[in-house]
Amino acid sequence: FFMFNTPLIKRTPVICLLIFLFAVKVGKSQSRPINDAELWENIYLEKNITKRLLARINEEGRITDNLSNLSFIYADVGFNYKLNKLLTHIN
Repeated sequence: FFMFNTPLIKRTPVICLLIFLFAVKVGKSQSRPINDAELWENIYLEKNITKRLLARINEEGRITDNLSNLSFIYADVGFNYKLNKLLTHIN
């Protein structure tokens, strides 16, 4: 190709033009509107088992493709135990 044998200064405008045209093409392909219903849900529950012990669960999820595909799910389960008035152990 002819521009590899020329100095960098002479081929810089050609390189800039190619980068610009590529950016415009990529930008147009990603700018189309997408009509997809999604649902993000989060459920958090906690229960005092005793005065010092607390159980908790946190579940998060995402449903995509017009509410037909479960694409993400995350759950966190744990206990908190209060050692004394100043300290709480989190597990």
